[in-house]
Amino acid sequence: MRILTPLLGILFLAVSPVARAEYIDLGGPATGFLAVSNLKSSATQNEIEAKNPDGSFNPSHNGLPDYPNFEVPAGFNGAGLYTAIIASPQSTANDYSTFLNTFFPGTSPTINNQIVTQSDASTLSAGRIDYDAAPFLDINGNGVVPISALTFDLNTFEWDGSLNGDGGFTGLPTPGPNADNPASVAGGPFMISPFSPAPTIYNDSNGFGNAAIFYEIAVTPTAGSGLTFVNGELVSMDITGDLLVGLKLGQAPAFPAVLFGQGEDANPKGTFTASGLDYQFDLVDTESAVIFNGINMLFNRAGTASVVPAPTVGLGLAQLLASALLMRRRRRREGVCQ
Repeated sequence: MRILTPLLGILFLAVSPVARAEYIDLGGPATGFLAVSNLKSSATQNEIEAKNPDGSFNPSHNGLPDYPNFEVPAGFNGAGLYTAIIASPQSTANDYSTFLNTFFPGTSPTINNQIVTQSDASTLSAGRIDYDAAPFLDINGNGVVPISALTFDLNTFEWDGSLNGDGGFTGLPTPGPNADNPASVAGGPFMISPFSPAPTIYNDSNGFGNAAIFYEIAVTPTAGSGLTFVNGELVSMDITGDLLVGLKLGQAPAFPAVLFGQGEDANPKGTFTASGLDYQFDLVDTESAVIFNGINMLFNRAGTASVVPAPTVGLGLAQLLASALLMRRRRRREGVCQ
């Protein structure tokens, strides 16, 4: 019995999974973006780009110099006005044709000022999917984690609600000129999406900045088998879920959050799908709130997930059993010598 007890302990350790963080990073390589328009419109293209009529820079216009823009076509609300496409992540390679064809069908507006590319345009993580694989894997690390055991953590950036002009927000390597007197939003800190442009260097120009919005993204899984593992490694995902995106204007604390992705009949219009190791966000919606009439949102980010593998449950089992046998033999020899 004295020999059996440590042996059982070692066997227990061998078949017990190691506690560790397990998640799927919805990063890159990826394409697509989350974009909105009609949050800021101007009579001229120069004004939307924070320029004087002659094209010289003038921050008092508080335009959107880092974002592309277009002229709203005839026959649509706001026709003749220029409006920015506040997209994140930004890339000169972004294809905004889907955005324009969706909200302004039958027209071909020209995209102006598409000149900025974020360094993480192809790798920006949309968040992560957390899971605990251990209860669902066999001793060899094979099994399926059902969608009921998944947690979508798509708001993984903590922002304290402060907007500091050109510098973005408190904590950036180079805080802006208003860092000592930030405009704060009550209720922080907020866990917001990495797509939120408010705390980035592109929220610049005058005063509080522009594009001072943040998003909260939620996915509710509705169908699919979940996550399939072979030998402790994720080999495929099969997930379908409802996708909702909340938008809040940071520089207007009284501005109510606007919910995108839910129809008038309360049936979700946005979807999240994952197949193999690929994922896709798909949401097209137009909502209005307070002074903003017809905010257009398109969310079409897609990519290949980066996987943090689950531990193989039986990892090292043979070595541990061998160690147990050696311990047993050693104790037997010690018993003979005594």
